[in-house]
Amino acid sequence: MFTKLFSSESFGLFSPKPLLEQDSALWLCQQFAWLMQQFGTDHPLHQAELVLPNNDYFPGKADSHRGMAQLLLERIKQYSGLQHWPTELVNLRAPTANAVSDQSPTAAQPSESVPASALPVAFDPAQVNDPQALISSLLQGLTHPLLLQRPTPVGLQQGQWPLLVELLGIYLGFGIPITNSAFAFAGGCGSCASRAAQRQAYLSQDEALFALVIFCELKGIGCGQVTTHLKPHLKPFYKRARQQLLAMDEFQPLLQKIAS
Repeated sequence: MFTKLFSSESFGLFSPKPLLEQDSALWLCQQFAWLMQQFGTDHPLHQAELVLPNNDYFPGKADSHRGMAQLLLERIKQYSGLQHWPTELVNLRAPTANAVSDQSPTAAQPSESVPASALPVAFDPAQVNDPQALISSLLQGLTHPLLLQRPTPVGLQQGQWPLLVELLGIYLGFGIPITNSAFAFAGGCGSCASRAAQRQAYLSQDEALFALVIFCELKGIGCGQVTTHLKPHLKPFYKRARQQLLAMDEFQPLLQKIAS
């Protein structure tokens, strides 16, 4: 009697709270479906790999900030299938960088499938000591012009475009560095973290994490393969996001699209 009276079903004691509001989770699923439709030919999901922020995926050493950014950029282009794009790094902190200092996902101009001239990709040398933030920032310089080659999704609201830019980066396999660098906690000591090194994030950390779960579930990548590379405080949230996603009816069509 007492077991039934005080069961977890009665009080919901062991039912974890969803990571996201249902509307936000649904929006991410819908936009991921749109990305699969738009990029399924040139950048099919089954060819994307989960890019890990380690020396295996980003080998090499450089003796300058620009050199390190260049090494990372070339690897990013390789993993995203854009190695044929000519690019030129632009130091955001250089006096001559004013023309591209506003190179946010809302400020760049459309480009052709292969840029006619070198595509300027902004980098912040202050992020060199935080490679995951630098990877995510450099990636935005590629995913934005790539996304501009496609029609705007129906119903996309003003201000949501930068979210889609970051979501494309997760679709291409960079969900771990994007999620890990979506929020930087600057502790109580000014010397422990530099606000200057923080990147401009558009998806919240929870949204990026949920999108990473979508990618990994569609790819059949197990939790352990992912959480090992997430910041410690994110690991339990990944499992919550996965439980929420698998309970959504809207996720099933994505699985069926992968299977077909």
